[in-house]
Amino acid sequence: MSLEKLVCGENFTTTSIKDRINSIIDWIAENGGEFPIPEISEIVVFGASIMDQSFTDTQAAQSKFAAQGKNVVVNNHAIGGDKTQDMIDRIDPIIAQYASNADTTLWVLHAGGNDLRSVYPTDEDIIDANLRIIVNKIKDAGFMLAMSNLTYRLPPNAQSEPYNTGVIQAIVDEYADIKLNLYDYVFDNQDTWFSEDGVHPSNPVGRELTQNYIVDVVAPNISNVEVPEGDYLNDVLIQFGDTDIMTGGINKAPDARNVFVGIDIYNTDYTQVPDALMKFKYTDLRNGSGRGDRVNPTDTSLTITNSIGLSDSCFVETEGRDIEVDLSTSKLDPNANYRVEVSASRAVDDPTGLDRVSIINIAGTEVSLDATLSVPPIGTTVKTGAELMSSLITCSMGTGASFAYWSLMRITKVVS
Repeated sequence: MSLEKLVCGENFTTTSIKDRINSIIDWIAENGGEFPIPEISEIVVFGASIMDQSFTDTQAAQSKFAAQGKNVVVNNHAIGGDKTQDMIDRIDPIIAQYASNADTTLWVLHAGGNDLRSVYPTDEDIIDANLRIIVNKIKDAGFMLAMSNLTYRLPPNAQSEPYNTGVIQAIVDEYADIKLNLYDYVFDNQDTWFSEDGVHPSNPVGRELTQNYIVDVVAPNISNVEVPEGDYLNDVLIQFGDTDIMTGGINKAPDARNVFVGIDIYNTDYTQVPDALMKFKYTDLRNGSGRGDRVNPTDTSLTITNSIGLSDSCFVETEGRDIEVDLSTSKLDPNANYRVEVSASRAVDDPTGLDRVSIINIAGTEVSLDATLSVPPIGTTVKTGAELMSSLITCSMGTGASFAYWSLMRITKVVS
């Protein structure tokens, strides 16, 4: 089938539509007759309680996207109880937060359910006007949009279908780059999807179903952001203590109490990884007394045995708290293998061998390190870039331990 360009009148509206459609036809002709699949690196979830509950675990969502070959960061900005006016009131700072990467960011929107307080057409005009303000703000900022109609509700709750038919579906059809149909999906899965109120998803089944559905619809319609081979992370050494092991204090975990803080990343040859950000979060303190200087104080190599790095650490002393590292925006090659090395050191004797054991979980592989050993232990595993970007690396206390330490981490691309 061939595509013919449009010829139409010369008023502003028809000319704009004609030019847009004709530019798409040109693009298709230049690319072998296939429609473009947008490159997406970040997803913003926006809405109220159904979206908030379904995307509380953003790491799980990222892992599901990764399982389908899509490496994205999922950010949950949905708030339970929000009406459309509440969303308008808070959307501008969120748009500003992601504006610099708007062309590779997708918003997932389900909104309007909390505006339904009676039977249709009560507040129909408000819902229509407010939703159009929201979607126009998103689209005008250059983002892509995946949008759903409202979910099905069990009687006697206010029914969403008339609002979908009268208002919302037209907005989805007009603005959404990816169309979601949560109404039909919930209707077809109503035996397991609903909680007792007949409106919200059950925990955990309904929430899991919602997340799965959205991932399954969105994933085939996006592609990974292409990164030039030379721009990937190649070989980095990260330190968790205070003393600088690289000139200028680069690649040092920041002061990141209870909230993720990102740092720029440099390879061990001091070349910066373009646009890479590694994020850290921890809850306790740093410690300045490791065994690095007792083993080989002359080792200043930018490797996992660096003596300065092993003389320092970050530590956990409260059960249930972790040191966390988020590699989702660290510019790892998703298809390459990376060797991950970790070490921990604390200059104290522990006859039990239990009191200062760190458990470092690297994309599902647990490494146990006794930080009190005379020669600081090194744990090693190999993971793909996709595996590392889709899950946190965490450090926690081992069974029976009172502390956990983390001194250094090295991530090296494996050259086959």
